[in-house]
Amino acid sequence: LLVGAAGVRQQVLPQLGKFSILHFATHGAFDEEEGLNGGLLLASGKGMEDIQLLEARELVNLQLAAQLAVLSDVLRVTDLRPI
Repeated sequence: LLVGAAGVRQQVLPQLGKFSILHFATHGAFDEEEGLNGGLLLASGKGMEDIQLLEARELVNLQLAAQLAVLSDVLRVTDLRPI
């Protein structure tokens, strides 16, 4: 369990292959033109001014044991757009 400032890239990446369930309660970033540029926002250990992005393209190349991955993200009503 990595919480808050402990959720830095150097701590998260080595842990990903060890668990059958991954749950991320964090913000995500989405790139409409290139989906693999989006990803999970991780702590930097330096505060909000230096957020790290774990890109989707990095995740698809990892050897994971996970059979289930959950992303709990915050979505504001103002973020919704009609299709």
